[in-house]
Amino acid sequence: MPEKREGSFSGLLKKFAGSRPALRPEVSVSEVLRRLGEIEADAVAYYEALAKHTDLPWVRQFALRLAEAEKGHQEHFLSEAAAAASASGEDGNRLKEPLSEELVQLLSVRLPLPRGIEKTAIYVGEADAVELAINAERCAVRLLTQLRGYVPEAQRGYVDRVVEEERHHQSFLEGLYEKHFGHAAP
Repeated sequence: MPEKREGSFSGLLKKFAGSRPALRPEVSVSEVLRRLGEIEADAVAYYEALAKHTDLPWVRQFALRLAEAEKGHQEHFLSEAAAAASASGEDGNRLKEPLSEELVQLLSVRLPLPRGIEKTAIYVGEADAVELAINAERCAVRLLTQLRGYVPEAQRGYVDRVVEEERHHQSFLEGLYEKHFGHAAP
């Protein structure tokens, strides 16, 4: 039976299990952008913790690289949230329409953890951690792609850019997974 290391993936995954307070479908642009900033902050924390707790240099290297990229997204989303909140008139901070139920759910979850993983996290290794990162990037692409149509024109260009960056992260991680574990990620 594997020994639980201090500061292992177990504690890391428990930290990210669960959800945020649910959003209402009728939220402001600034609230959505703030929530996207929080999601990116979780990604930063996950990648930084992964880098700290792994013994494998290649995992540490990719985790630190992605943490930096996600920090940039976080800062930009929070900056855009502040700008939208201070926009003159109600229309400057209004979504085109209420969010769909799926978008409310995607904006309310923390990291998309497989069911029950927090109970078995002492057995989680680098392959599982990379797979979790791949799934988080997939969810980010899905969330941002669907959200794009709700945000005002001024924010769409940046959302498009982040979607492409998250797709690149996903592809990069899938390539690493295949290279280091000998098969495609599940």
